[in-house]
Amino acid sequence: MITASYSELFSQSPGTINDFMMYIVIGIDKQFGNGFAEKNPDLVGTLVTAAVQDFINSAQIVRSQEIDGEIYGAISRICESIDNLTA
Repeated sequence: MITASYSELFSQSPGTINDFMMYIVIGIDKQFGNGFAEKNPDLVGTLVTAAVQDFINSAQIVRSQEIDGEIYGAISRICESIDNLTA
């Protein structure tokens, strides 16, 4: 569960994006040769955007799974209560 405030999350975002960018630049240069990322900033920007979107998608899926578990737990407790009432 995320306990950070919106302000804390906002202040963390530049560091997260910087981490994505550094990882991507290293990967591009490893794949295409040193300096390729610097010469192709549009490629870096596109891949950073893709990485951020992938992170957002993953976070949403994890939260959806958590919610599914909470709903399943609530339904199970309701069914158990009904079973106890009819026993």
